[in-house]
Amino acid sequence: MKKFILMAAIGLLMSLGVNAQKQGYINVSELLSSLPAFEKAKQDLASFSKPFEEAYATMEKEYETKVNAFKKDQKTMSDAVKEMRISEIQDLEARIMKYRQDTEEKLANKERDLLTPIYQSIEKAINDYAKANGFDYVFTQEALLYAKDSENLTNALITKMGGKKPAPKPAGK
Repeated sequence: MKKFILMAAIGLLMSLGVNAQKQGYINVSELLSSLPAFEKAKQDLASFSKPFEEAYATMEKEYETKVNAFKKDQKTMSDAVKEMRISEIQDLEARIMKYRQDTEEKLANKERDLLTPIYQSIEKAINDYAKANGFDYVFTQEALLYAKDSENLTNALITKMGGKKPAPKPAGK
């Protein structure tokens, strides 16, 4: 009986060693920010959003001007003129809110259009790297509570994807 338990224990230990799985992790944020394509996407998004920001600023200035004029002149206005000016201000507020919502939607769509191919290329690079190097699992560093530095694949993927490696961090930080 002792022999059987000993053999089962040895068999279990051997099977654990044979079935050890290779795992690694990456810092997706660091990888993404290292990529020239991401930097270009940020610049493209900033260029795309600039006219919207300028138009919004113009609308805000118009709103401030109308509100200030109303406040200044309201004591001398008839009730009919007050109602008309209040209605104009409310219409402008509604236009500004609609413009903001439409702009946010357009910017979100543009950002998605710019970043989707980058995320797809990251996913492909991770899959290719993992397969080529025998990894069973690759996790995101953001999801881990603890991991060995030796299992960090971020720099390898930055190199593979042509990204710029970040400057080394000072010791103890």
